[in-house]
Amino acid sequence: MPFPDNSKDTAYAIYALKYFVDLEPILKEVNRILKPKGLFVIYDLIKTEKYDEDNEEHRKIVEGLEYACGMPSLHFREEMIEKAKDAGLKLIESIDLGKETGHPFYYCFTSSPLFMWLVQSPVISSLIKIGQYLRILPNGFHRFNDIFLAGTVDKIVRGGQEGILSGGEILLFEKI
Repeated sequence: MPFPDNSKDTAYAIYALKYFVDLEPILKEVNRILKPKGLFVIYDLIKTEKYDEDNEEHRKIVEGLEYACGMPSLHFREEMIEKAKDAGLKLIESIDLGKETGHPFYYCFTSSPLFMWLVQSPVISSLIKIGQYLRILPNGFHRFNDIFLAGTVDKIVRGGQEGILSGGEILLFEKI
């Protein structure tokens, strides 16, 4: 980053680290620019300790989401904390916004039963297929919807409901 060493009081990564395979260079760079005792906030979509790589349904949800969003394999919470520690950043606070608000991180989708019905409805799926057949919608739109539009929302919600994804925790680190 184009900043001098030890020049910033704070830095943050909001739903950004999920796009990086290797967190080490990013976290080392954050540490480089932070002043001593500087703060760094991570707020991201992560896999929880409940994620089981041997569980086919877990893999289907997470790998499908990664594919649809163009992400490498999502990181685990503990992996982020450990990599930050290795880079010289100590976890000083963790805030679960779900507990604070009483709503899960995917509430923006599930707060409307109509919206979730539209996402998961076989009726809508059939209408999309009919639209394709009638050439109102482009060929392949049904697959696009299943993977990228409705599919992404469905996987985020299912991953949250299964407890294998978390997207509502704030991790606060301090430069050691």
